[in-house]
Amino acid sequence: MSRALSPTLRTHIMARIVSFVFSLLFVCQVAHAQAFDQGKALADASLKEKAAWIETLAADDSEEGTRILQYWLDGDLVYWPQGGRLVRGVKEGRSYQLTDLMTGEALGTVPSRDIDRVKTNNSLRGALKQVLGARQLASRDREVRLAAIAELKRKPDYSVLPLLKQREANEQDAQIAGQLSVLIGLVLLESAEANEQLQGLQRISGELSPEVKDSLSRFLLNPTLNPEVA
Repeated sequence: MSRALSPTLRTHIMARIVSFVFSLLFVCQVAHAQAFDQGKALADASLKEKAAWIETLAADDSEEGTRILQYWLDGDLVYWPQGGRLVRGVKEGRSYQLTDLMTGEALGTVPSRDIDRVKTNNSLRGALKQVLGARQLASRDREVRLAAIAELKRKPDYSVLPLLKQREANEQDAQIAGQLSVLIGLVLLESAEANEQLQGLQRISGELSPEVKDSLSRFLLNPTLNPEVA
């Protein structure tokens, strides 16, 4: 028969549990807190340092973290020195219309010299797309997954191919798996390799959606099209 824990030992164990829980909460909030509190550092960071920021934010699955990544990808993420924080800034002529990242509250219009844009390049955009795409394609909400696929079909990006294949292998919904296969086919048409282009054509065979027609038109009009595929 087991003995009851002494009050002192019970108090010690509870203190350890509480400490552990708080440490987990702290770790989960670090990326989000850094992005908001160090907005100036993010805006001033080199492209290489920004890549590390994306990796940090990728570990933060909060709504705030997702919005930071999305606005960054859209080119609307700016640091506002007067407010001392990151905000959304939509360019209007030579000015920017600022809104709060989370509430959407209008913060006013300021000249471009009064904000610091969080800049990006093709490499960073590819990384941002992969992080955001992974979140949306892994959503428990099938409508979110379908919407993510539909958005990616509009502009197939070869850089997300590994992510799409991984999601296809794990997808349990037959309809979504079929849409993923078509999307992968469109992405493969963007490849420079003839064998991958052929795989892409096989995947979209029989599909007549507007996105497929558009991709096929671009593909067939490509002056560098490999004769083995044509």
